[in-house]
Amino acid sequence: MNSLFKQLKLIHSISINITHVGCGETAGEAGGRQRESKGYNQMASRYSRPVSVANRRGMRLIVVVVLIMVIALAVRCRSLINKNETYAQQIDLLEQQITEENGRTENIEEFRDYTKTNPYIEKVAREKLGLVYPDEIIFQPED
Repeated sequence: MNSLFKQLKLIHSISINITHVGCGETAGEAGGRQRESKGYNQMASRYSRPVSVANRRGMRLIVVVVLIMVIALAVRCRSLINKNETYAQQIDLLEQQITEENGRTENIEEFRDYTKTNPYIEKVAREKLGLVYPDEIIFQPED
């Protein structure tokens, strides 16, 4: 058991050195820095690998793609907000027109009811047809 622990510790120190050497440090600098750090998380460093240039490029590409998508989404969102504002204005205009047309419909209904009354019939008979009652005297101005 003790031998296994020593082997794991040795593998760990080698992986630390390799990790830091991959980041541009020499093996001596990496080892010295590791020894100076007292609160070093040995479990996390055991599984860490050096970040390659391809991985960095891939991460940058992913970030750029995500940023482009966010910008496209923001632009599309703004255009939808503008459309909503336009539609809201159209709704207000149409509601106003509906109110005006309802008022006009009421006026037409009142006029239709009025046309069925005797005073309206007499008025039309006098003005359009020139009819009078038999005992009525009409005075006409001279030309």
